[in-house]
Amino acid sequence: MSRKVTKPQSHKIFFVLNFIFLMSLCLCVLVSSNFSDAFALSLERIQSPFVKGDYKAVIKEGEKLMRDARERESNLEDLYYILGLSYLKEGNLLRAWDIFEIILNEFNSNKYTEEARLGLGDVYFLRRDYKKAEENYKKIIEDNPQTEMKAVVLYRLSQVALKEQETEKTDTYLETLRNEFPLEAKGKLAKDLLISPPITYTVQVGAFTQSENAQRLAQKLKEKNYPAYLEAGKSGGKLYYRVKVGKYQSKYEAEVVQKKLLKEGYPTKIYP
Repeated sequence: MSRKVTKPQSHKIFFVLNFIFLMSLCLCVLVSSNFSDAFALSLERIQSPFVKGDYKAVIKEGEKLMRDARERESNLEDLYYILGLSYLKEGNLLRAWDIFEIILNEFNSNKYTEEARLGLGDVYFLRRDYKKAEENYKKIIEDNPQTEMKAVVLYRLSQVALKEQETEKTDTYLETLRNEFPLEAKGKLAKDLLISPPITYTVQVGAFTQSENAQRLAQKLKEKNYPAYLEAGKSGGKLYYRVKVGKYQSKYEAEVVQKKLLKEGYPTKIYP
């Protein structure tokens, strides 16, 4: 025989169920909040060594955090960006590239879009893929002509043009930089490049439109124990094969080699 629930009893049951539901909801919010606070505190553990330049410590702790963090956490993008910069500083270009690509393609917010694009450009720059570096730097300005990073981007584009020996483009970028950002010092912008690749000096001995001629000269120099190599690049719309000797850490070393080559009758020019 079933027992009939009276009206006061039904109200009591309804109240209890609602109380349980509300308490569960509060508990979920509390747990979520605590996890968020804990995650924020964990981020502080990698921000401190990052500022001190201890990128190995950042990577070690950051990778651990990445494995433990939930994808829904708002701070996760901060974690990825700090890790990307740290890998770039440590010279792990493949991992830095991977992280910057994730920020650009898998996060919904635009919090670090421009920064990640800049980092990706720096990865290609350091890999000497100057075409890809230029594409990424230009895209920052194309997507946001008023970007606060314009001065930095212009300087980087000037360095890409310099590496490709396109002097007119280099001068154009630097002139635009001087006109639009007169207070920005070149040294400051140079320092801003996430990893400054070590500057090397090389002695150019000749430039040819035919690769066979360039190879012949390079081989002749190698037989004289010069560390000669070829480097192809465009200038004025034409493809040139440049014969270069050495990659020296100081200009003085390059000048010593240049003087020796000049005595042997070779026309030379030093490039950074």
